[in-house]
Amino acid sequence: MAHVRDFPVYPAEASQFHKMAWCFLSDMGFELINDPSLKHGRFSASSAVYRSEQGLYISVGFESGDSNSAMIFCGRKWSGQRGTLCFSNNYSVLAKRFEMDVPATYKLGYGDEPPKTMEKMFDDLKKTLPKIQDRVTLTDIMSIEEGTNGARNIAAGKLGLNFMEEVEISSFG
Repeated sequence: MAHVRDFPVYPAEASQFHKMAWCFLSDMGFELINDPSLKHGRFSASSAVYRSEQGLYISVGFESGDSNSAMIFCGRKWSGQRGTLCFSNNYSVLAKRFEMDVPATYKLGYGDEPPKTMEKMFDDLKKTLPKIQDRVTLTDIMSIEEGTNGARNIAAGKLGLNFMEEVEISSFG
């Protein structure tokens, strides 16, 4: 009989982040629209996705496997036949439009480092999101979609030249 090793099961990082950030995001008018406790794919990715009343999405994603990193995406939701393709762009790109500096990627780390990383991400959102949410327009969102790693380039790469015929873009405003 083969011995089966029991590995500890850790809660999804997105679920931990949600517990930390929920009161703040809820007070800002965001609602959680997914289950952050679910892990996806072979790299144990998880995400917490929020939507504001005006249609601004914030997606906080964690990939504890291969890249051992975390990122914040924002903007409108771009969906294809199989579900969400992407969001407008990285939150750091939108923050830069408002002359704020936020990392594009956060090193997740190991052991006691992930909670510290989540705290840093949450601190960055607390410092920038109220200012951005008050000023962001559809023009800002469309501009970041055109940029490097923007939703237009991602959709075109995944769906081809006629991507606009196959994509649904959430409303904003």
